[in-house]
Amino acid sequence: MKENHIRVTYTLKPLETQIVNHYSEYYNLSKSKFVSLCIEHGIEFMEEELEDFRKSGNESLYENGKKYSNTKPMTLSLSKYIIDKLKYYSRELKVKKSHLVSISIYLLYEKNQKELSDDIDELMNSVSDDGY
Repeated sequence: MKENHIRVTYTLKPLETQIVNHYSEYYNLSKSKFVSLCIEHGIEFMEEELEDFRKSGNESLYENGKKYSNTKPMTLSLSKYIIDKLKYYSRELKVKKSHLVSISIYLLYEKNQKELSDDIDELMNSVSDDGY
């Protein structure tokens, strides 16, 4: 483990765990690296949520403290930078770090699904344009 990385454990729902397992294997990345990329991608969303949170008079946009059933722990090695960002947004948005990790995983998953859908649409259009 690198010196600036820390082992942390977050609780994730089965679908989130499945997404992490699938995409980390698909892209030949460690689970820690894949989740780190998800969080980096999700920081823009977290910043937008923080702006909305502040505009709403610091009223939480989320149910804080709600625990989801059927979650499993996943231990990861994340950079101190990523952990500090999660702590910051967790504190400012008054939401659990695990929830931010979950949202980040879903955001990257949705982005990949949209890109795949766009690729399929493009392929189908090229096939229909060629007269097949």
